Amino acid sequence: GDDSNTIVSASSRRFLKEWTPKGKNMEIMSSQDAQILKQKEDRYHSLYRPKFDEKTLGYDIYNCPPQPPENYPMAWKTSEVLLNWNPNDVTTMAPNYREVYQGLCVFDYEKHYEIALTYRNLEKPFVIRNDPKVMAVVRKWDDDPEYLHKVRECYNL
Repeated sequence: GDDSNTIVSASSRRFLKEWTPKGKNMEIMSSQDAQILKQKEDRYHSLYRPKFDEKTLGYDIYNCPPQPPENYPMAWKTSEVLLNWNPNDVTTMAPNYREVYQGLCVFDYEKHYEIALTYRNLEKPFVIRNDPKVMAVVRKWDDDPEYLHKVRECYNL
């Protein structure tokens, strides 16, 4: 066998074993995560607003029905989207928010998991938020800015 694979694997295992989230109490950390998530969500909604409402789409992207509507997802011509998007204007500070063409349902992992599975099984696109596995990765990267460099060192990248 190749000894370098054994060394990398041992090094990787050691790194992953040594990594622990900052913070002593996971409940406090979860509360902090929730607060950070709320701040990010508020910032997102202050910067980007869906261009079309429920009346136009036929569904509310933040409160989609259990079964996808017949016209789901709403789609637009590329030329129409590009006419609304000036790549030279990146101002998104209030009150100059950017209206976006958003027709995909947005599901919260904890609240809408079963509905998201229905859409997935019907091969319909959607956005999922607050997935615990993704949030764990976010915490790793937020807790340790050098995380990526350490992983790259483990694999000699």
